[in-house]
Amino acid sequence: MGKSRVEAAQTRERIVDTASTVFRQNGIHQTGIAELMSAAGLTHGGFYKHFASKDELIAEASALALRQAEQRLAPAEDGAPADLEALAWTYLRLEEAAHAGGGCLFAAVGSELARAAPATRQVASDGFERLVQVFARRMGAVPAVEATRRGRIALSIMIGALTMARIVTDPEVARTLLGDAVEAVKQLA
Repeated sequence: MGKSRVEAAQTRERIVDTASTVFRQNGIHQTGIAELMSAAGLTHGGFYKHFASKDELIAEASALALRQAEQRLAPAEDGAPADLEALAWTYLRLEEAAHAGGGCLFAAVGSELARAAPATRQVASDGFERLVQVFARRMGAVPAVEATRRGRIALSIMIGALTMARIVTDPEVARTLLGDAVEAVKQLA
């Protein structure tokens, strides 16, 4: 790769990284291209040198957010096989409830992803199933199909609890929601 190609690849990566955070913080549809490019330290005019459309960027930014979630969960997954509680707390850290820009993609923009372009919905769907498997591996000695079912339930409980913890205005209610979600997930193991 020539230097200009390397620089273009680095710039594209910076845009995707910025979009991943800004979309989760402000919402996908609330974030315009000009605002996004400014947050990345770039001008609006350069966007289409890197992406054919905002939809293409949404898909890539979503994929990055989901990879980051998997990476955050990896250290907890290395613990004891039955420690589903530690994995749930890793996913539901209270600071994620307050700082959507670095937290769960589904809790931050799930309703927007449901109405996104098919390619983006596929990225989100695939990422959800990968996260489900992180939890399914902690379900103990149950058949794989049952572990996957329980993993989907666990992840759905946590997404809902995290979403509501971000919505409610009382920090104590938020903490209680997250703790109750962990207790519910523990019952799945």
